[in-house]
Amino acid sequence: MFIWSDLTCLLLCQICLKGNAFLAKNTPKKVTTSLRHLADESKPITQRITDFPKEPFNLYGLGESAIKEFNCWYYPNKYPIWNKKSDRALNILRFG
Repeated sequence: MFIWSDLTCLLLCQICLKGNAFLAKNTPKKVTTSLRHLADESKPITQRITDFPKEPFNLYGLGESAIKEFNCWYYPNKYPIWNKKSDRALNILRFG
């Protein structure tokens, strides 16, 4: 399992082209609050993903794909990769 500083580094790598704007527009407190909410297993994953783009959890520079992939990074034995490519593949295989 990662620690919060590692997660922040992973997210910054994910958005490296927007890294300066990410740091300028998101406070460390907001990043921590948002990531803790996204990792909070006491709430259903669909609720956490739905909540994330809304205040107070939204983070500048993180799109739908990064939000959905977060739990795969944080809980690799529990959640699969979930992004547009996996959604398209499931639709092609008629599982979507």
